[in-house]
Amino acid sequence: LQAISNAIREDQSLGLNPSDDGRVVRVRIPALNEERRREDVKVVGTKTEDCMIALRNIRRDAMDEIDASKKAKDISEDDASRLQKQVDEAMGMAKAEAEAAAKAKEQEIMTL
Repeated sequence: LQAISNAIREDQSLGLNPSDDGRVVRVRIPALNEERRREDVKVVGTKTEDCMIALRNIRRDAMDEIDASKKAKDISEDDASRLQKQVDEAMGMAKAEAEAAAKAKEQEIMTL
């Protein structure tokens, strides 16, 4: 429980201060006024950008792996092209899904 409490406390973007009594972690959540909602939307934007960076890193690692296999003659040129296309399609779908989730969450926050 202490680790959970510390993790919540260390994420300054949340603005939460948990209390831990040894059995339960209590977190007081401030009322959602217009200013707080705008701050939460900014946090969603930041987390979305972190997600996009992670996706780009995953794509780069996958492409590097494909290039290394191609150079080592483990896969053919055609297989490498096909795999690169599959990686790009998967990344496109993941990016669209992340953007849609972020947009939905922003709307949810602003309409509560």
